[in-house]
Amino acid sequence: MDRSEFEFRKTESESKSDMSESLREQGNRLANSGKTATVEELSKLGNAFHAAADKLHEQNDKFAQWADMAAGRVDAMKDYFNEKDPKGIMDDVQDFSKRNPYLTVGSMFVAGAALSRFLKSGSGR
Repeated sequence: MDRSEFEFRKTESESKSDMSESLREQGNRLANSGKTATVEELSKLGNAFHAAADKLHEQNDKFAQWADMAAGRVDAMKDYFNEKDPKGIMDDVQDFSKRNPYLTVGSMFVAGAALSRFLKSGSGR
């Protein structure tokens, strides 16, 4: 291998490394923005459950306790997403999937069916 071929391969290797790093950084930015959006939506949902629970408590409704529980669960999910980095979340999802493969496949089926219904309803048929 002559010197110019060696330099070409070295430059090509560095180019691939730079591209890989750029894609990794872009993926991390996208994952972080998705995580931030999820935390914001969970915060809104938690606030809605807290408001509903407060209203139900004013009326001495028996469902107030359930609304409190739902608000607490949403707050816990929000805190989890807020504290974990995207890689940590993916690691937890992978661990859960390995421990519960049937539940994972079933959840994916239900999510796919719901998405299909949602997309069909928006197509104007």
